[in-house]
Amino acid sequence: APLAFEGVVTSSDGEAVELEVTEWLKGGDADSVVLEAPSGMEALIGGVEFAEGESYLITAYDGTVSYCGFSGPATAELRAAFAEAFAG
Repeated sequence: APLAFEGVVTSSDGEAVELEVTEWLKGGDADSVVLEAPSGMEALIGGVEFAEGESYLITAYDGTVSYCGFSGPATAELRAAFAEAFAG
């Protein structure tokens, strides 16, 4: 993935989620990121249940978040996978 980061949700309204970036693992330098679902694609935001104050690991290709196993709550298992994938 060309973009990978860990962030904490600061707001979520069902169509957009804002995360404060705590660590860029690859490809970025912004302090915060907003994830938006294009019209008709709102179900993708629901693919990961974002909760304010919780930490998430996110990957993206060409501006699209990779939901299928490559983004989600920052569990020990996902952190280990990210550490391996983005080492060095």
